[in-house]
Amino acid sequence: MFSGSNGIKNVKKKYMDSMKTLRLYWPKGYITIEDLSKGVMSIQLHSGEDHFFDEEEVRRLLSLVPSYFWKFMKIPITLRYSRDNDGRAYYMVVGDVWQKRLVELLLSGDYGFNGISELTTGDFIGILRNFKSLIFVTITA
Repeated sequence: MFSGSNGIKNVKKKYMDSMKTLRLYWPKGYITIEDLSKGVMSIQLHSGEDHFFDEEEVRRLLSLVPSYFWKFMKIPITLRYSRDNDGRAYYMVVGDVWQKRLVELLLSGDYGFNGISELTTGDFIGILRNFKSLIFVTITA
C-alpha cells in the first residue's frame, strides 16, 4: 500500500492529524462537584464549544457523593481506553486520586484510599449507563 519512508511518513501524518481533530472534543478543563451544585452545568472543549451536563445525571451524582467531597472531586470523568498485550480491553482513570475515588464511589457506592485506577469493560458500561454526559474517553496514542 505505502512504500518506503514516504509511505510511513504519510501514515504518521494522517494519524497525527486525526489525533488533533479528536483533541478538539476533549475538555479544556474541569469543574468541581461543588461548582455543579451551584448550577455550573457546562465545560468548554478545546474546540471552543460548550459541553452541557445532563441535569438528571447531575442530580444523581450530587445524591451519591457526600457533600464534604464536593470541593475535591471534579468532572468530567476522563478515561483512557487501552488494550493489554493479550488483547484485553480496559479503561484507565485519567486524573488524581480524587478522580479515582469518585469513579469507585459511583461504581460501588463506597471508596478506598486510592480509589479505582482501572475499569473493566463491564465497569465502564455500568458507569456510562448512569453518567454518559459526565464522561469523556480517549484512546491510547
